[in-house]
Amino acid sequence: MTPHQQNLCLSINGIDNAFEASGLLRLFLPEEPVLLPLPGMWNGQLPAVCASFGTVVRIEAVETAEWFEACVCVFRSGQAAGHGVLGFSLHEAEGPAALLTGSRKLCAGTALYRALAQAFAVSLPWGSLTGVRPAKLAACLLDAGMPEPAARGMLTERTGMSAEKADLLLTVAARERPFRTPPADSVSLYVGIPFCATRCLYCSFTAYPVQRHGQWIPAYLDALGRELDFVGEWMARHGKRFSAVYIGGGTPTALSGEDLARLFDRMERALPMETALEFTVEAGRPDTVDAGKLAAIRRAGATRISINPQSMHAATLRRIGRAHTPEQVETAFGLARDAGFTNINADLIAGLPGETPDDFQETLARMAPLCPDSLTVHTMAVKRASRLHESIVQGQAEPRTSDTDVATMVAEAARFAQARGLLPYYLYRQKHILANLENTGYARPGAECRYNIETMSERQTILAAGSGAITKVSHGGDDMERTENVRDLSHYIGRIDEMIGRKRAVLARHYPDGPDGPMDAGR
Repeated sequence: MTPHQQNLCLSINGIDNAFEASGLLRLFLPEEPVLLPLPGMWNGQLPAVCASFGTVVRIEAVETAEWFEACVCVFRSGQAAGHGVLGFSLHEAEGPAALLTGSRKLCAGTALYRALAQAFAVSLPWGSLTGVRPAKLAACLLDAGMPEPAARGMLTERTGMSAEKADLLLTVAARERPFRTPPADSVSLYVGIPFCATRCLYCSFTAYPVQRHGQWIPAYLDALGRELDFVGEWMARHGKRFSAVYIGGGTPTALSGEDLARLFDRMERALPMETALEFTVEAGRPDTVDAGKLAAIRRAGATRISINPQSMHAATLRRIGRAHTPEQVETAFGLARDAGFTNINADLIAGLPGETPDDFQETLARMAPLCPDSLTVHTMAVKRASRLHESIVQGQAEPRTSDTDVATMVAEAARFAQARGLLPYYLYRQKHILANLENTGYARPGAECRYNIETMSERQTILAAGSGAITKVSHGGDDMERTENVRDLSHYIGRIDEMIGRKRAVLARHYPDGPDGPMDAGR
């Protein structure tokens, strides 16, 4: 073992939280450490252990009939550097709030966070939380009837998050609430179009540039159509309607007008589209939008579209591989308004490579006259499957935006949105996100995206069609069963019967077959 590999020893006793502890430790150590879980190795060996490792972390959890407690000690260079303790009464660990009040792993993680924050003299805005959906914690407190001041105190105490983030979560949870219980006879649908004009530097999604892979589009739409036919047949048999339909990618409008019309026609014939409470189409790349495509989207019944500049700074757009200009964003918004769209979302990214707070402020200034109905502010995350990660590994990337600058951008975006009546309504986090921050969706009242909320609350079955699409089956609880389609285009096309079979098997476990539902006779 090299000295670099000896930088951390992790010892855990009394609880199985090595995965969660590892995620939190990586937020404090500048280089990704080698983690060695060594339970029970403390019997008189502490001096030797501290001499062999730069950082030593010991997690000890104890549980009695009435009490759970986690105690964490951090040693650096052989010296005690941090200590954290947190416990709770097991009598509190019941009911709607148990997701927060009764989580042993969360309790141990927060004790670990307290010890690490002391040892490294660093605080994190989200405290011990490393998961994707922190708003679920606030929602469970509100569901339990806890007043907001008490809920705020519980969130900060049990996770170590800042009061500002606790307030943000409570706002999001309150605005999600009307959408968190979709109609009992409904499901939602995601349709994936894995084609783009170009592949962005930061992208890790299934996205194939049309110029190189356009020959696959006819066969892809054939396979996708067969999958949509299955979805429609299943819905009719079980008497289901749509809560939300979302066509994403990739960039759906990277398809030609004729191919888009073909897709919409297949959906109309196969699915009960008239039942959808919301229908979103991503027109994400403004260079793929024209009046004809927007008219086709309107005729298909879409109630919401998304036009995503990511930045309105021309140099940044060139740097990240977006083949459009800020002026094209402005033109696309004008065309969409002319086509009659009254609910348009725009995505922005804070912390793009080479961007400064002044550049980001320029983006906000140019977005102001476009008056988006909702604004999704993403914090830059460096995904392992992206070209950006590859360029970082090769030492060819722009310098990473500082945590201070990223936090400034995110705060400016929040002020911009709220000054225009756009309030936070959904939130999620990602691995490798800059400054340990978050992605937040803002919307004017009435323009919230139902589908976005459903994906975060995980209380709705979401059927998914297309390469790399993930079907998630839920009955309103926290446990979901997933089945994922293959990502590769040729494999998806060639194995479409297998993809349909997977979906059929998962659905059969949760929705026993019965006689044809009422929708079957109505189509």
